[in-house]
Amino acid sequence: MAAGKKVYLTALDRKTPLATEVAAKLHQYGLTVLGRYWPEQFDAPLYWLDLRDEFIKEQADIWLILLDETALDSPKSMYGLAQMAYTLNARLEGKVSVLLLAPAGFDAGRLPTVLQAAPLLSLDGAWAARIVATASLPVKPQSREYILDFYGNEKLGQWFEFQVPEGALDGVIFGVEDGGDAKINFQAVGASGALPERSTLEYPVEEMHLTLGDINYTAWGLRNRLEKGDSYFARVQGWPRSLIVMPYSDDDESNAWRIALA
Repeated sequence: MAAGKKVYLTALDRKTPLATEVAAKLHQYGLTVLGRYWPEQFDAPLYWLDLRDEFIKEQADIWLILLDETALDSPKSMYGLAQMAYTLNARLEGKVSVLLLAPAGFDAGRLPTVLQAAPLLSLDGAWAARIVATASLPVKPQSREYILDFYGNEKLGQWFEFQVPEGALDGVIFGVEDGGDAKINFQAVGASGALPERSTLEYPVEEMHLTLGDINYTAWGLRNRLEKGDSYFARVQGWPRSLIVMPYSDDDESNAWRIALA
């Protein structure tokens, strides 16, 4: 049953009554609607952390994001939405439903990687019924190739955590896209779920230059073998538009993940 289930609503456009109208419609179906408008000020990365903490505290069942084409023109909004989607996935162990609601014709291909995987509902369609149906079903853990999480504050800076849920990694190369203000300035390894207090690095390297397709990256890396329950951590200044992550391996067939964040 959908009654009593919680929808956390995030809207980017404060100039229209759409968010209020969507909330009222969902209330009619017995859903509890929480949430707030997405921040408009982006003084530093991780500006969205209080929204993540609120979502988890309220034990919301669905994250519903209202989007339009103008939202795509704000890379820092997209960056924060992508980070929040990844961190909810990480901290709720894949048991989170993310839904997008947008006008017909919305160009989902411009969204960050993680949001492209979310179901896109059209405002011209039976979106409310789809949300109710999603709320009525138990949340199944998502299949995940990798897990990405974030830590930090003004003092600690912005930290990325990367791990694979199954198997192991023979070292890690972690890079940020060139051409912006993003820069890696520290790396570490440790147990998943918290920043390590100390870390021993095996054959660390800095300032490697990589190209994937037509995009250039500056990467750091290390040779530590990461088993299940281990993570790689990187402190990153700025707002990287995308990441590249791969095993630090001599195998030419190694997977490389390109993760678009904005």
